Amino acid sequence: MIQPQTNTGELSQLGAVYQLAGRLWLHEINQEFVDWIQQPEVANQLTTIGLEIGDVSQQNIEDLATEYCRLFIGPGPHCSPLQSVHTSGLLSGSAVDSMIEYLAVIQGPLERPSMIDQFGFQLNCMGAILIGSENVSVDENQTGPIELIGGFYSDHVQWGKQLCRQVAELAESGFYQSLIRVTSDLIKEPPTKFLSPTSTKI
Repeated sequence: MIQPQTNTGELSQLGAVYQLAGRLWLHEINQEFVDWIQQPEVANQLTTIGLEIGDVSQQNIEDLATEYCRLFIGPGPHCSPLQSVHTSGLLSGSAVDSMIEYLAVIQGPLERPSMIDQFGFQLNCMGAILIGSENVSVDENQTGPIELIGGFYSDHVQWGKQLCRQVAELAESGFYQSLIRVTSDLIKEPPTKFLSPTSTKI
């Protein structure tokens, strides 16, 4: 289980885990992606959170790419990773409008997909917020970054619990089953519990 503390730098570490998970939800597996996750730093992060891709043969890569499409795109029964589809049954809507408002204040480079309410992108944004909050002072009333972190989690991350439960019923590969377990653990509680007035630097 991921158990970040509130020491200096660990908010950024938690943010990095969010962004790593986000990238895994955002893209299907291909050779370029495998090359990326085999970089020592990324491989170590994956091992730390308990997620390994396993066999990296061409056949396994193709099988994982096929499973990504089956799980999240279709055809056939699948789980859309778009928040608006889950909340309204339609593309776009209030979830997208809310994301646009948050993106106006989130700092840091973000790979912006065409559908900004995609769950993987939302995890990336949560990571960027956490990393950006590392050096921000927090007053004793817990305003500022705590409000932003809590608000974004409530508005655009918490719904992923339902998505994870649905995907868990369809996932067949060990890789996607472990991704669901890791993500479910990551988003189980709001990151604000790891941020207190004494845990950030001025």
